[in-house]
Amino acid sequence: MTLDVGFADIRNYPPEQYPGLIVLRPNSQSRNHLVQTITRLLPLLDTQPIAKALWIVGESGVRIHANNP
Repeated sequence: MTLDVGFADIRNYPPEQYPGLIVLRPNSQSRNHLVQTITRLLPLLDTQPIAKALWIVGESGVRIHANNP
């Protein structure tokens, strides 16, 4: 899990080569925004596989990039 949006570049960090990547993209890095952003992704951890996937979590939702066979 990172705030470094560089990890969202699938050319440099292909998700299938990692155990799972979560990039947080809050509108600001204030404590409130970070807590809201992390809270948004928590329910997905039980329902969506993170392995070999890239999750981009912003204030408007979660985008999941995965190469599922």
